[in-house]
Amino acid sequence: MANFQMNVFGMGAIKGMVDLLLNPSIMSAQIDVTSTLGADGGVGLVAGQAVTIVNSPGGIPKVIEATADTQDIFGFIVYNPKDPKYMRQDRCEIAFGKGSVVYMEANAAIARNAEVAVLIAGVKVITATATDRIVGRALDAATAQGQMIRVLIDLPGAVKA
Repeated sequence: MANFQMNVFGMGAIKGMVDLLLNPSIMSAQIDVTSTLGADGGVGLVAGQAVTIVNSPGGIPKVIEATADTQDIFGFIVYNPKDPKYMRQDRCEIAFGKGSVVYMEANAAIARNAEVAVLIAGVKVITATATDRIVGRALDAATAQGQMIRVLIDLPGAVKA
């Protein structure tokens, strides 16, 4: 007879998943009606995706997908196991500000503690260069493209000097 134990299978790192005990900078937001990815028949916004805030009157903050690597990023959509994608007017959680730790996908090798920037194409992070807007610091090293690393979010991001 096999000896089964509870919690034998652990969940691996998933893009947009938060890590570490305290994630002080997470808030609810709503995908704005102007979102192009959240349009009917669109691909929807996904966990780990960079978003910008929309100027709208009152209520819950409204966000749309970031469309350029140089934009002022408001935050990142947090992984939720029951919602693989978000369409217009859907609610989601956003990791923003300073102090949250989110798993992000590396686009190339990244050193631990390196300043990282968002790469809109592919919803990934890269090592920040002189013209990139920094979104956080790598808490793990990535040796190749496609690896999940923890990123300590630090927004609003300044352009690397």
